Amino acid sequence: MFQTPESIFEGAWAETVVRTSVKRLRAEYQAEGKANQFVELKRYLSRPADSGAYSASARALGLSVEAVAMAVLRLRRRYRAMVRAEVGSTVATPAEIDEEMRYLVELLAQ
Repeated sequence: MFQTPESIFEGAWAETVVRTSVKRLRAEYQAEGKANQFVELKRYLSRPADSGAYSASARALGLSVEAVAMAVLRLRRRYRAMVRAEVGSTVATPAEIDEEMRYLVELLAQ
């Protein structure tokens, strides 16, 4: 597939938004003394857990499966907020954020 300079730029933009958001999220967890939790749970940021995955993470973290599920939910919410903030820094008005978020998801799905 031939890539145009524009598509290359857009792909790089999408990757930068994700990478920056993950980096900030990692730093936040480290500041809270939860670096190990972040390392264990980051795999669930953008994909669903397969059967039994939370059980393995629960054992690794010394938590219940329910606590891991809640921690993943919080992690995903915070990640979405960070991605949204990062996207927000690239648009002229807050009204454009939702459209850019949809476009980001589209780019990442390719």
